[in-house]
Amino acid sequence: MKIFRFSLILFLTIIISSVLCSFYIRDSLSFYNIYLKNIESIDKNIEIAKKEYALLKSDFYTKKDMLQKFINKEHINEIEKNILLIENAINNNELTECQNLSIETQCLITQIIDYTTAID
Repeated sequence: MKIFRFSLILFLTIIISSVLCSFYIRDSLSFYNIYLKNIESIDKNIEIAKKEYALLKSDFYTKKDMLQKFINKEHINEIEKNILLIENAINNNELTECQNLSIETQCLITQIIDYTTAID
């Protein structure tokens, strides 16, 4: 009977932790989409784009290690590359390039969310 209880507790722990991890990943990626949509919708004001980018970059690098445990490293590297390209476009005052890169990154993040949802 003790083995059954232990097995049941272990099973429930695994299920609950997987649901929480899935929620955490989708929530984090949704925030990145929000930041990128804000960058995309900016008209002719590069300073606002810099502020939104700073929030995106700091949030991404604080959660990067945790995301790498649950998401393919190639996807994380692709997101990081796009974030650095957005930074380069902002530093060169190329707002249209920045907006194009943010749309591309949104598509990538949406694909990752769909992929992780399909696995769940």
